[in-house]
Amino acid sequence: MPRAGRFTSVFWKRAGISLVSLAAAFLLAEWLFREYGPKPYAPPEFRTTGGEKTPLYEIIRTLRRSFEDAVADEGFVERPRGLIVGKGKFLQWYDRPEWDYFEEDGTIEVEINRLGFRDKDFETKRQPGEYRVLSVGDSLTFGTGVPLENTWPQLLEERLREQRGTLVEVINAGLASGSHWPPGYYPWLESDGVLLEPDVVILGICLNDMSDTVPMLAYRRPEFGLEEGDLRPWLGGASQLLNHLQLTLAQRWERQHPIDAVRLVQEDAESWAECRESMRAIRDLLEERDIRFVVTVFPMFCLLGESYPYIGLHEMMEEFCRVEGIEHMDLLSRFRGMDEEDLWVHPTDQHPNHVGHIIMADGIYQYLEVNPIPPKKSPR
Repeated sequence: MPRAGRFTSVFWKRAGISLVSLAAAFLLAEWLFREYGPKPYAPPEFRTTGGEKTPLYEIIRTLRRSFEDAVADEGFVERPRGLIVGKGKFLQWYDRPEWDYFEEDGTIEVEINRLGFRDKDFETKRQPGEYRVLSVGDSLTFGTGVPLENTWPQLLEERLREQRGTLVEVINAGLASGSHWPPGYYPWLESDGVLLEPDVVILGICLNDMSDTVPMLAYRRPEFGLEEGDLRPWLGGASQLLNHLQLTLAQRWERQHPIDAVRLVQEDAESWAECRESMRAIRDLLEERDIRFVVTVFPMFCLLGESYPYIGLHEMMEEFCRVEGIEHMDLLSRFRGMDEEDLWVHPTDQHPNHVGHIIMADGIYQYLEVNPIPPKKSPR
């Protein structure tokens, strides 16, 4: 055989061997990935003692419905109270949670006291010498995904009791107003909250209070599908390994192109205006009763480094409070530079975990310690 022919034959033989080897390595990698690679998480659930299961994001609607059903069936005579059915228990479930405060089955138990608060039982009337704080807010105050003892209101109560050496009650009114933003907090404060006789009302603001178009996660999580913007899987989705690689690369791109949070609020100007008007109404309601009012702004636990995309919303809230003479503290600085996933309850839930609640409680405690008397208000 001519020399050129022998060279061509050897080349194709080696190329064939290489292709077969690559195919075998890929098939082995595919098998290993399917057997030992990360498995998708099931979405978290809200579970009642009666066995009903609903998506966790339906928690507010479920609690409100439960309360309305209970009132219709039994009625509630003890007021003031929270708008969650009293003496209730339910579970929050997560698929393979990381933190050791979860039970082996992935659940934590949530118990509601007789007055409809996620709190220990307390007397509605303030006791002699007692310092009382009413913490009003949404699921970040309620403590979605953490046990009661890890919620910031409970941690704050412990710190204040130790510091003051007197009776202290920090009431967790997270979700207790039957709503999850200031326009829903005001009517409950007027009807029930002020009757609890707090010295201080701490209003926990999540940035999506400014508009529900503001997501907790600043970047889109890419998915395979047929809708606009969805990914088309390589090789038609036949390879789980390639699917994972494609999603990882797409996720990296999404993180580098987060939302424009300020634009979202500007486009939903009506919600932001309603939020502001409600905070003014709360300010006036509490001033009439000589109750201190502190707006506390929580960050979104996402991209907490230099590219944090929500900074403009913090500035908008600070400016509003300054102009309106509303006492204001912002906890963002305590979280800047942290790895967001170290603060999440679960990869499927960006609510703060026990670490996040400790940082929030410490920040609020130190603010109250430094400012035992409200700072002088700006003129309106």
